[in-house]
Amino acid sequence: MPGIPDWPEPGTPLPEEEPTIELPVITADPPAAGPHTSTPRMAQAALSLALTRPARRIPALARRGRPAPAAAPAHPEPEPEPEPEPEPEPVAVDEPEAAPPPEPDRRWLIGAGIAAGALLLTGTAVFVLGRDGGVPGPGDWAPPAAAAAGGHTATAAREGRTTAGFDLVDGARQVTVRAADLGDALYRISTPDSGDAVPRTEERDGRILLRLDGDAQSVDIALNSSVRWDLRMAGGADLSTIDLSSGRVGGVDLTGGASRINLTLPRPDGTLGVRMSGGVSLFDVRTAGGVPVRIRVGAGAGQVTVDGLRHAGVAAGKIFTPAAWAGAVDRVDVDAAAGMSALTVAPY
Repeated sequence: MPGIPDWPEPGTPLPEEEPTIELPVITADPPAAGPHTSTPRMAQAALSLALTRPARRIPALARRGRPAPAAAPAHPEPEPEPEPEPEPEPVAVDEPEAAPPPEPDRRWLIGAGIAAGALLLTGTAVFVLGRDGGVPGPGDWAPPAAAAAGGHTATAAREGRTTAGFDLVDGARQVTVRAADLGDALYRISTPDSGDAVPRTEERDGRILLRLDGDAQSVDIALNSSVRWDLRMAGGADLSTIDLSSGRVGGVDLTGGASRINLTLPRPDGTLGVRMSGGVSLFDVRTAGGVPVRIRVGAGAGQVTVDGLRHAGVAAGKIFTPAAWAGAVDRVDVDAAAGMSALTVAPY
């Protein structure tokens, strides 16, 4: 950019009274005086000064149209006064080049490579251990009882047993218990494949304890009909359907509450006791024909129906005893200890 001359400050009087003359265009070479023109001394001095004095940088003009530079330091160093040059030269204004990023330290690169390699080897080792079974995961745990046949089915071998106990520890919305011919299997328990509930069994002191992991919508429990069972139902349910008509049962204990319980009993061998202490709205008991049944209503009931005879507003402590009860060997004894809306006892 061509240099900008230093003109006198506004209002400064001229050294001499000079006539006002229009100046010619200023160029690098001084104009030759023509035959009809004369250059005043003040104009000649200004022209000489403009051509011999070095140009100054004016950031506002030099950087017009360029991106704004970085912020100036808090204490800028004074710019040295340039030395005069024999001839004026255009001063090019160049943006300061950004310093190249420092090269990474080779030691850091080597250390990072070693760390990455160690992490890769460690991850591989963990993966191999998990696959080989050296470190069992949570899903590899098996219940103390027999191994499950599938994710939603649990079973165990009978091993010649003729008696056993069964406890339903956890409840479900719908519970089904039935006696069935299972061959060499002691029991078979299943939950729907579409649900998240998984049966977990454990044997303790000759009893099978069933727990349901997850939110159980329904569970189906099949018990070997050749085994004499003692049944305890501690888990609650909306509907419990217990059909033991084709099996052998020593007793039934219903401690879990339910909206409705449908209980079908086999022909008894001696006195078959049934106790309901969990509370129920509708309690329906079916027995083999000709079997005497004694009924005790411990907490009262809105309605009790025995052999087709309906009794409304039954008070607590009421006992229904048939005439053949005292002399019968094989009989059923029902103790409805908890409250209920309606109880029905009838043969199937």
